[in-house]
Amino acid sequence: MNLNWEAAEPKLAWIGEGLGEGYASLSCDGDRLYTTGNKDKGQAVLAVSAANGSVIWETSLTDQVPRHGYEGSRCTPTIDGDRLYVVASSGAIVCLNKADGAVVWRKNFAD
Repeated sequence: MNLNWEAAEPKLAWIGEGLGEGYASLSCDGDRLYTTGNKDKGQAVLAVSAANGSVIWETSLTDQVPRHGYEGSRCTPTIDGDRLYVVASSGAIVCLNKADGAVVWRKNFAD
């Protein structure tokens, strides 16, 4: 592992594109990365290949882009076994199947 980037900068592996806008970090698990972002039609959670940055699946969390203060998703997904948990800006907590992004359950605490 290169610990001295001044002596030898790391090689860029890929640049993520199409992940939406926001401030969410990435959660890593095996060969996949998970994040959330604001897309054209709403907020989404995405699974991305750690090898090349390609989107494996995308699941919509909201049916519109949230408008509050500063724009962008803020939720970093939480991984627990085969489940993924995210909080949408709408107030919904959503549990998804980590493998395919299918919604397991959804609870809106803003209601």
